[in-house]
Amino acid sequence: MNYGVSAFAGATRAFIRRASMPAVPRLQAGAPPYAADYQALARGLRVILSRVPRLALQLDFPASAHAYSYLRRQLAIPAYPVGLRAGLLMELMHEIASVGDPLTQAAARRCFERARSIAAASDLDRDRLPS
Repeated sequence: MNYGVSAFAGATRAFIRRASMPAVPRLQAGAPPYAADYQALARGLRVILSRVPRLALQLDFPASAHAYSYLRRQLAIPAYPVGLRAGLLMELMHEIASVGDPLTQAAARRCFERARSIAAASDLDRDRLPS
């Protein structure tokens, strides 16, 4: 489905989740540089998900809704490493491909590349362990 701005021109506020989308926490002092990408992704997801009717949220954007909820919790905890699995980020990128703004899509790609490189490094470490 197309959930762009024009799709909601005639929608009533009763079907839009604007008020129920909680804010994204600010980055804590001393947060790692990559955390800004996750914060940008969370803010973009907030905008996207606020445009989606409540009934369609879990049908059309399940990975995005899960990622948004998880990122909000992670960003609120000081000194907690922020991150998502590469598989979840891949699903999220597919969900927002036609509705996400360029900054959100770029943040999602950077987060995905980081998650993929972490997964590849952990696979290498596992291969080095004696069996």
